[in-house]
Amino acid sequence: MAVNRASSWGFIGLPPCRDLLRRLYHTWRLSLSPPNGAWGARHCALPPSRSPGYNHQGNSCGYRRNLVNQKTVHPGTARDRKRARFQPKPSEKPHRRSPIVFVLGAVLVLLVAVGMALALGKSPVADTGLAGPSAATGQSSQPSSPSVKAATVGHAPYPVVQAENGAVRLPLATFDDGKAHYYTYVHNGKPVEFFILKSADGAVRAAFNACDVCYPFKKGYRQEGDEVVCNNCGRRFPANQINVVQGGCNPAPLDRSVDSDTLLIRAEDLAAGVKYF
Repeated sequence: MAVNRASSWGFIGLPPCRDLLRRLYHTWRLSLSPPNGAWGARHCALPPSRSPGYNHQGNSCGYRRNLVNQKTVHPGTARDRKRARFQPKPSEKPHRRSPIVFVLGAVLVLLVAVGMALALGKSPVADTGLAGPSAATGQSSQPSSPSVKAATVGHAPYPVVQAENGAVRLPLATFDDGKAHYYTYVHNGKPVEFFILKSADGAVRAAFNACDVCYPFKKGYRQEGDEVVCNNCGRRFPANQINVVQGGCNPAPLDRSVDSDTLLIRAEDLAAGVKYF
């Protein structure tokens, strides 16, 4: 069978020399490359051929330099310049904060701690037992405090009064309003409650805030007009009968006397009312 040699030899009519021409071209390229393989592995391969049948997955020349798996770092590249910029030099020492900052912080913390200790450790004013002037009575009285509990239920502790020279002294003008004024007298640490009012007939009357019948319930009395009402049983008693009628559910009477413009109640009479509270 005759072979058409003209088609296999190419347009010049010579034997196939494609590989030979490529090797010669590659050798010429290598002679132009920089020394020490500075171009890297990517410059070893020939540019891809556009002729039919070319394998684009591999190296057309069949020659691969050994620099493919090597990492060449050239001095003066952007990476080297960045590394030299951010890494401290061996001769340089790391920056340290001035110790004065820590000293000032420690002093500030110490001052705050001392101030808090002084504020928390400051003891309140000691209770000397002396009473200040009362706006309601104008005499020495001790304002109600958590240490003095109410003797009866349903209200805050009443103002505390103290005896002077064996008697509690209250100005008569305090009771001109006709209202019942409640007080507390402390005897041996126990509160004794009593009230004073000026009835419609002009007499100033005083009684314990309890009676012989309902005192165990410790509810006391309230004023409604010219009457006082027992908070336990609800019975009503005319104000002008206080200190006159006693016994039963009537308010337990409390002896009193008048000295000029002052109402006096003896301390021993007040102490006798401890049994009701």
